[in-house]
Amino acid sequence: MTRAAVTGRAENSAEDARLARLVVATLGGRYSTELGIDVDAGDAQVERWFLAATLFGTRISAAIAERTFRVLSDAGLARIGQARHIPEEDLIAYLDEGGYARYDFRTATRLQALSGVIGERYDGQVAVIGQRLKLSGMHWSAAGADAITTLRCQQASRPEDRICNTLHNQTAGADLGTQAS
Repeated sequence: MTRAAVTGRAENSAEDARLARLVVATLGGRYSTELGIDVDAGDAQVERWFLAATLFGTRISAAIAERTFRVLSDAGLARIGQARHIPEEDLIAYLDEGGYARYDFRTATRLQALSGVIGERYDGQVAVIGQRLKLSGMHWSAAGADAITTLRCQQASRPEDRICNTLHNQTAGADLGTQAS
């Protein structure tokens, strides 16, 4: 890589940082702080933000996502990894209480699928992902980790895969040797 390319990247990074600061100053800071979440305060707060961000990731208004986050928090759900331990009917009731009337079943299924992936692969804690990225010899970028996590969550939340991957041998009981020719 040439010196000009490196200098150009540094200038772009400085410009990107300046633009980010301007956007934050103009819009008023992190949205997480409006929810009472300080992502710089440690893993527990990162866990809370991941749950909130998951709710904001659906086609729903920010006010409903925020209200639903508060309902889930009041019910004791502080981490996405806990969702798999909540009965689906209860999770749907919490989502309904928050205002997710149209997307309650889909969102409940998504939360439980994410919870399963996080539980299975990351010991039930999203913060483990960040810790693993910092391990010696790891060369993951944040974008790469996000892409892999998204892909794994999408794969885990596809009910058709569970159906297709289950062995359904329709001829298992048939005696193929006695069939008429």
